Amino acid sequence: MSTAELLLNWVDVARRLWMVSHGTDAESDRLSPPKGVVFAQTFWDRLLVGVAPNTELKDVWGWLSRLFGPRWIHHADDGNAILLEAQGESLNRLPVEVEELDADEVGEWRKVPFHPRFTPLRTARFSREQEPPPADLLPDHPPILAFHSFKGGVGRTLCALATTLAYTAHHKKVLLVDADFEAPGISFLFEKRMPDPDFAMADLLTMIHADPDPKGDNALASAKKGIAGQRLGDVYILPCFRHLQDSVSLEIRPEHLVASTVHPPFFLSDILSRLGKELGVDVVIVDLRAGLSDLSSPIILDPRIKRILVANASGQSIRGTQFLIQEIGKVLKNNQWPVGNLPALILNQLPGTMMPKKGESGGDERFNAILESINKTLEQAFPQQSELTKDDGTTTTTEQPLILTSAEEGIAKAYLSYNEPLAALSDEWEDAMETIRDSLIPNKLWESLQLWLPIKSEPVSSVATSTDETLDERRQRLCAFADKLVTAEGTSEGATKDMDFLPILPLTNLANDHTSKLPIVVSIGAKGAGKTYSYLNIARSGRWNAFVKKISDDRCEISAFILPVLWSKNADQQEMQSTQESCRKHANFQKHLKLELYRELSGFTSDDLYEWRDFWANAIAKSLIDPEDSCQPYESLIKHLQGGTRQIIAVFDGLEEAFPQFAKDSRQQTALRALLQELPNWLRTLPGMPLGLIIFVRQDMVLHAIPQNRTQFTDKFKSYALRWTWQEALELAAWVSDKSTATKNLWDQKFAKLSEADRSTCLKPLWGYKLGGDESNEAVSNNWVLSVLSDLRGRIQGRDVVRFLSLAAKESVRNTKSTDRLLAPAAMRAAIQQCSQKKVEEIGEENAPLKEVFDKIKDRTSAKSQGALLSPCTYDDLGSLGLKREQVELLEENGIIFLDPGEQKYHFPEIFRHGLNVERAAGARPKVVSLLRQARNQGR
Repeated sequence: MSTAELLLNWVDVARRLWMVSHGTDAESDRLSPPKGVVFAQTFWDRLLVGVAPNTELKDVWGWLSRLFGPRWIHHADDGNAILLEAQGESLNRLPVEVEELDADEVGEWRKVPFHPRFTPLRTARFSREQEPPPADLLPDHPPILAFHSFKGGVGRTLCALATTLAYTAHHKKVLLVDADFEAPGISFLFEKRMPDPDFAMADLLTMIHADPDPKGDNALASAKKGIAGQRLGDVYILPCFRHLQDSVSLEIRPEHLVASTVHPPFFLSDILSRLGKELGVDVVIVDLRAGLSDLSSPIILDPRIKRILVANASGQSIRGTQFLIQEIGKVLKNNQWPVGNLPALILNQLPGTMMPKKGESGGDERFNAILESINKTLEQAFPQQSELTKDDGTTTTTEQPLILTSAEEGIAKAYLSYNEPLAALSDEWEDAMETIRDSLIPNKLWESLQLWLPIKSEPVSSVATSTDETLDERRQRLCAFADKLVTAEGTSEGATKDMDFLPILPLTNLANDHTSKLPIVVSIGAKGAGKTYSYLNIARSGRWNAFVKKISDDRCEISAFILPVLWSKNADQQEMQSTQESCRKHANFQKHLKLELYRELSGFTSDDLYEWRDFWANAIAKSLIDPEDSCQPYESLIKHLQGGTRQIIAVFDGLEEAFPQFAKDSRQQTALRALLQELPNWLRTLPGMPLGLIIFVRQDMVLHAIPQNRTQFTDKFKSYALRWTWQEALELAAWVSDKSTATKNLWDQKFAKLSEADRSTCLKPLWGYKLGGDESNEAVSNNWVLSVLSDLRGRIQGRDVVRFLSLAAKESVRNTKSTDRLLAPAAMRAAIQQCSQKKVEEIGEENAPLKEVFDKIKDRTSAKSQGALLSPCTYDDLGSLGLKREQVELLEENGIIFLDPGEQKYHFPEIFRHGLNVERAAGARPKVVSLLRQARNQGR
C-alpha cells in the first residue's frame, strides 16, 4: 500500500483504513494510528474518526497526513477532508469528522469480537482487545478438512470427493458438507441420487441463527435427525439446499453467524465438528466456495481447521493461492495466535510434461518454480522462531544447528495430471464415484498427503522392542553396532562377518544383471558411500553366486571365484591375503609371485596409457600365477582360464590411497584411466570373457581420470553407482536399528516400497515422528535428519547416516525425558555437529589436497582477529583465505560448498559447516532453508 495509491471514492478510503487496522501492509507499523484512535467509519459522505477522551487532535491530523499524504487537507475554516479522484465537488472531497467518545463507549468499541472475513468492512477498529485463540476442538470430536481454491474450475470439488473416497477405502466414516452456496456441485450430484433430502446446510445456518440456546443444541439435534437418512455407504451428505432452486435465496449466510455477538468467530466449525461427533464419523470434509468469499471465510480462516488449497498451473491460480496463504497467516499474526495447522496443496490438471517422474519430487523448470514460490509464501506467512524443544519440554532459541520448522520444510502437496474422463463426469452419483475411483486419484491423494491428513495411517508393521532390556541398554546396543559398522573397513572378518549388509539398489542391480555373465563394472561413489564395505562383502562371499544369493532369489549360473587385487589400507591385510590364497587354491593355481602392488605402483613410471593397461592386467595375473617363460603374466593367466572351466572376478578398491595426487599428477591420471576405461574395454574383447572385473572408485577421481566423454562413461555404469537416495538412507537407518536388536520389525524387504507416511510410522520408535511432539511445529524427524546430513544437492552418504545413529544413541543414554523414542532430540542435534567434525577429519586424512584447503579455512576461523568465515560467502572471501581457483573448484566437486547462481555466493551445508568452524551469516537462514528444501526434493 502506498500513500500515492489512487483514491477514486469513499470505498477506497475504507479499504485503506481496514488494511492498516489489520496490519496487511509492510508499512502498517509506520501508519498505525495514535493510541487514542478507537475506530474510523467511512460513509459515502464523510469519514468519522472515534477517539478516546483527552486524545490530542494534532496527533490524529498527523496520522491522517501520513496515511493519505497530499490528499489530506487540514483547514481550520473549510474543515478537514480527503481529496478523491471523482469528478464534482460532492464526490471529490470526503469530509473528516472526529467524535470524542466517553469511557464506556471506548470500552464497548474495544470489546467488539473478531470477524473472520476477506472483504473490508467500512468500519476499521483500532486498539481492539486481544482475541483469545479459539478453543481446540474436543479431542474425541472429528477434525474438519476444508477444501478451498482461489478460482473455480480447478477441480476442487473433485478433490474433495476423491479424498472422501480415500477415507472410506480405509474404513473411515465421513460427513461430506457442500458449503459452496453459489455453485453447489456436490448438491447437484447428490440430487440425482436423493431428490428430496430432509436437511441441508442452509437449514443448519437458519436454525443456529434462530436457536435461543447459545450452544446451538436445538439446531444440532434437528440436524442429526435430518441427516440420518442422507447416508450413502460410509458417507453422510449435507447438501447446500434441500431444493436447488432455493440456491438464489440464502437468507442466513455464514457471516451472519459470526456477526452476532452471541456466537464466537468460528462457531460454525464447532457446530460441524459436534455434528460429526453425533453422527459417529471420523472426519468432516467441507467443500467451500472459491475465491475471497465471506461464504468461506468463517471456516477457511479458522486456525484449527485442516485446509487443502486446490490450484492448477495457471498464473492466476498460483498467485491467488499465494494470496490465500498470506491471508490465513495474517489472521494468526494480527490476533497473535500460535501457528496451528499449515495448509496443504493439490496441484491439479497438470500437463503430463510438468508431472514429476515416479519417485521424484521435482518436475520441469516451471513446476519447480511454482512449488518454490508457494513454499516461500508459506514460510513468510507462517514465520516461526527456530526454537529447540529441550528434553524437559522447555524451549530455547539457537542458531546452531539449523532447525527446519514445519513451514520451512515446504507445503504438504499432491500432484495430479489432467484426466480426460473426469472432465465429463456423470451427474449420477454412483457413476461419478466409480469414475473417480478408476482414476486412482483417491489412492494418489492418500499416499501423498497421508502424513498431513487429520487421521494418520495405521502402522504398517509392529514396532515392538525387546522387553528384556531397558531403554538405555537398547541405546547402548545401537551405539555399539552402528559404531562397528562405521569402522568395519578396518576390522577383521570375525568382527563383521555376521553383520550381513543392506542390499541397496546399486548392489541389487549388480547382482541381478550378472546372473549369467561375468560383471565388468566400475562402481562410482563419493567418500562414505560404502565402497569399501561393499568391496568387503563381495570379497568375503568367495564366489559370485554366493554374493548374488545374499541379495536375490534369482538363480545364478556364475560360480566365478572372487579375487581381491587392491584394497584399502584400512582393510584387514591378513584377511585379504587369505582371501587371495583361497581363490588360488580353489581355482587350481599352484604357485604365484608374491605381489607387492603398492611398491610396484610407485616404481612404475610410464606415461603410456596401454603400458598402464598391461600393468593392471599383470597385477591381476601376479595375484594368482607365475608367468610362463617369455610371456606377459596376464597372457599366462588368460591361457590358463581359457583352457579350463574356471572363471575369476578381480575386485579393486583403495585407489585414492594408491594415487594420492590424482588431481594434479598426470601420470596417476593416466594410470587411473587405463584401469577404469582401457582394462574393461580389453577384457570385453577376450574370447569367452573368462575374467570379470569390479572396481570401486571415488567420483572425484573419475572426474580427473576421464577428461573426455566422461558423461558417456558414467552413464554406462550409472546403475551400479553407489549413490544413496533419501529413501535408501531411511531404509539403512531402519536396517541398522533392527540389526542391532535395539528395535524389532522396523525393517523388512518391503521397506523400499513404503509410502513416505509409512516410513515415518516405521521409524517413529527410533527418532519420533517429529523432533518435538507429534503436533509440534518442528520438522518431521525423517526430513530433518537427512536434510542436515545431506549436501545442498541432496546427496547423502551411508557412513554419515550410520555414524549419526551411533553418536545420537550414545548421547541419548541416561536421557529420561524422551522415553517415547530411542534417540532423544537433543542428542540428535549434538550428533549432527559431531558427525560434521568427524567427516571433515576423515576426509582430511584420506585426501591431501582437501586437507590443505581445510587447514586454510580452519586457520581463518581460529584467528579471532580476522573473524570466522561466514556462510554464505563470496569467491573473494574464499580467495582471502589463500584458496586458489582450482581449490575452490575442488570444494565444489566434493559437495563441500554449493554456489547459488542467483546470489553468486557459496553456501556450506551443515554436514561440513560445523566441522570447518564456519558460522552462518546473519539473515542467511531463509536462503539456507530454501536450499535444504530443494536438496530434499532432489534427494528423494
